[in-house]
Amino acid sequence: TELSWLFEDSVCLDPAELRRLLRSGGNECRSVEGEDEGRVIRSRLTLNEFQDVWHLRLRERLPIQYILGMASWYDLELRVGPGVLIPRPETEVLLDLALGALGEERGLGSHPWLDLGTGTGALAIGLARHSEGACGSRVRVEAIEASENAAAYASENIERYGLQDGVRLFRGSWFEPLEAEERHRKAFGGIV
Repeated sequence: TELSWLFEDSVCLDPAELRRLLRSGGNECRSVEGEDEGRVIRSRLTLNEFQDVWHLRLRERLPIQYILGMASWYDLELRVGPGVLIPRPETEVLLDLALGALGEERGLGSHPWLDLGTGTGALAIGLARHSEGACGSRVRVEAIEASENAAAYASENIERYGLQDGVRLFRGSWFEPLEAEERHRKAFGGIV
């Protein structure tokens, strides 16, 4: 699986297009018959670089996402690296549950949501991006992260998706940043 991720990340094709070409027998060295005859799959890594990255993974035992600097999660490509946890596939279920709650209880979307320990910002970004489809309006999310390193990744990811107005990032532990800034707040739509 990790070798597949590395390969998919290095080629200059949409993953679905790459899978279609590979199923039909295409690779860098051989043409694909039919409509894609003569097509060459371009890669941002040379074969030697590809090997070097894979050997680094094996030698240093670093997660492949740290080596690539990216992690796929839900429909997002998030910047990651040492100092921030890689979003887990199981956490996608939490986003689906939150979006489902927003769809069932429309009032939950009238209050901001809170993401405690946001890490890469995955849940906050996912909520901000998909809440409109779930409840008819874009939910504002307040994300809190204690780690300076993780908060830097969250900030970069929030900016990457253009959600600076929809996701506010706070540095601190649990509720502390909100207590200092917004003592009058009484309700959140939800906490993830």
